[in-house]
Amino acid sequence: MKSKLIGLSILIVILLFVFSFLHKAGVKNVHNFSDSKYTSKKNNFYILDYVPTEKVIKLKCWSATIVLDTAWTEYQWFEEANFLSSTLQKADNGAYNIGFKIKSESTEDFVYSLDIIPESVGSIGGNNPLTKQHEGVLYTFPDTLKIIVQEKNPVDSIGWTKHIVTDTITYIKLKIK
Repeated sequence: MKSKLIGLSILIVILLFVFSFLHKAGVKNVHNFSDSKYTSKKNNFYILDYVPTEKVIKLKCWSATIVLDTAWTEYQWFEEANFLSSTLQKADNGAYNIGFKIKSESTEDFVYSLDIIPESVGSIGGNNPLTKQHEGVLYTFPDTLKIIVQEKNPVDSIGWTKHIVTDTITYIKLKIK
């Protein structure tokens, strides 16, 4: 009986180590983006907001309107695996996340994109339809951000290969944490 109990205890310890290893292998130490400013604040990653000087953008090449909301920034972060769990950690890489919230848009097609100028300030990777925001990276926090609106060329054979810059949006830094 005693040897069965010792064998069962050893098996449980081995299984715990195997599960711990599988958990660590499943957690990816990659850059992540919070799904909302609320989540970012809850996890202590939130930094500051930028407010657009204009709220509504009417596209020039397409019959669509974009309604802009406040952009928010956060520390880049990653998930670090522990023994049987994981923790969220701030990344120390000199880059920060920025989310340009879009309240609504009257287009279902991917006919516009946003980007930060100059590139040394940051870039916008693209639109995340699940969070209704354009997600990007900042390397610094200037008082104003210049964002260009690029539209897909209406000529099908050209499309995104020669997009058209149609507008510039200015965002003003609102507050610092």
